[in-house]
Amino acid sequence: MNTKSIRLAVLPVLLSATFTASAADTLIRPRASLGFASYDLAFTQSGAAISDSSYMSGGFGVTIAQDKLYFDFAYNTSLGATFDNGGVDDDFNRTDLSLTVGTALNGGLSIFGGYKNGSTEYFNYFGPSANMHFDTSGLFFGAGISNSINDNSSISFNGAIALLDGSLTDDGINPYDATAATVGLSLGASYNYYLNNDSGFSLKGTYQSYNFVDWADANYNIPDTVESIIAVEASYFFNF
Repeated sequence: MNTKSIRLAVLPVLLSATFTASAADTLIRPRASLGFASYDLAFTQSGAAISDSSYMSGGFGVTIAQDKLYFDFAYNTSLGATFDNGGVDDDFNRTDLSLTVGTALNGGLSIFGGYKNGSTEYFNYFGPSANMHFDTSGLFFGAGISNSINDNSSISFNGAIALLDGSLTDDGINPYDATAATVGLSLGASYNYYLNNDSGFSLKGTYQSYNFVDWADANYNIPDTVESIIAVEASYFFNF
């Protein structure tokens, strides 16, 4: 499947959005978020970590919904993150972007699909000004279920399958540019509390795991690589 040719035609995955909108009304729900994440990139054969980093994150997004259909845009980035580079704390940057379309079904069920992009950069990984980049992009497809706890709160759970392309590059003395693909898994859960009809907040936890195999590079034999992300975040939202 060539995800690059269709990534702009399909929109990915809002893991924790819950909303209600009538056929005559359009709901617009901007949000801002702050959270904590743990990111790990490791070779699977040896278990040796390329890096692992824990960091604060911040982001923003918007959900647009009408009747049982919704669209979502989400952006998230690390805040002042570092990684252990041989005993030295060097800068690390992680950004995630997603676009999602979905539909609500009966009984609190929903299905969704879309496109996501993740970008990781390690500064000075191979020495001064020699940075390494790990980028992923592709499609998500999944389903979720949401239930009301009371008039002011709800809880939701979801899972998705991702078909991603990965790119591992560096600009060091001996640069490489390798590509691989994966079919991975993401799981999520969220709690939503509505302060009133116009605003509220949510708490969300996500787990993602992607194993990239059969790297293609003319100069290097790169082992299978697993990317794991565990994140929690709190968001404040309001409705138009």
